[in-house]
Amino acid sequence: MTSPCISVVIPAYNAEEHLRECLDSVLAQSEVGEVVIVDDGSSDGTRALAEDLADEDLRVSVLHQENAGVSVARNKGMAKASYPWLAFVDADDIILDGSFGALLETAERYGADMTYGNFSALRNGKIVSWPDEFAAFAPGVIPARNIVASLANTGRNTVSGSCWRVLFRASFVKRTRQQFPEGIAMSEDYYFILGCLMKDPTVAYVDRTVYLVRREGGSATQCYMPDLERSMDFVNGRLRRACEGDGLLMDRYWECVANTAIAACSNLFKEGTPLGSSERRNEVRRIIRKYREAIGRISLSGGLGRSRSLALKVGAVCPWVLWATLEVKRRGRLHA
Repeated sequence: MTSPCISVVIPAYNAEEHLRECLDSVLAQSEVGEVVIVDDGSSDGTRALAEDLADEDLRVSVLHQENAGVSVARNKGMAKASYPWLAFVDADDIILDGSFGALLETAERYGADMTYGNFSALRNGKIVSWPDEFAAFAPGVIPARNIVASLANTGRNTVSGSCWRVLFRASFVKRTRQQFPEGIAMSEDYYFILGCLMKDPTVAYVDRTVYLVRREGGSATQCYMPDLERSMDFVNGRLRRACEGDGLLMDRYWECVANTAIAACSNLFKEGTPLGSSERRNEVRRIIRKYREAIGRISLSGGLGRSRSLALKVGAVCPWVLWATLEVKRRGRLHA
């Protein structure tokens, strides 16, 4: 049996329904030395359940905070973590049997600071395979730059920025002073992972599904997000620093910025938008002006895709055409 050596941080917000199943999957693995559950100001029974679970297993501790978001919760959990290895698990997800052992064995074999595994989705109680993020990579050591290149690729089947199927060497995270960004509404994981990769870690990959991420119900990305543009700009700032000095990476950076433009425009037309039609038209014009440099740099044959790139190129000349297209799509959804 492997000696306990992994600290697991679980941020939990209104997670009463799935927290016990999640924790059971974590504690079933002998490599786990401690679990820090951070209750992020839940309004359901999460806090009481977490405390009950801590009473059942000495490895579990519970921290409480007013609702401040997943980044604050993870940072607080990291500060308490004390074992040589660090992992993050979301409170409604599941770690598969033997996963930590496989990640740890690979990490130790290659002296890795970050070790990736694969993940699948859990939808309505069934496991659904995910597109192969690592199809372009062989198991073993992967240069950090190659992971950055994949993260910056706006095409399909690229490595996502999620942190929850990665095993981190705790001393690396602490030495490089990595923190999750507080105050943004999305892409917190992506920002954190980029920060790690910019410190030139040894990165390893094990070709094994280690994590089940729950994908049930509607997606928050289908609704209007007031902070979407600001959050994407913030993350793009770190991405630029990660890509600077490399021509290929900078080309992909500009595609990511252009993708922000189309995402910000599309966001104006989602369910819950407070803007009227004329306000949306003015906002589309503002957004196109703001991201004009990035739009001018992208290619129709690039990773962003021909349809999105063409929509932006046309919008750069005639913003009202892009507005009208999105307006028609919105009205179609409303009357569907």
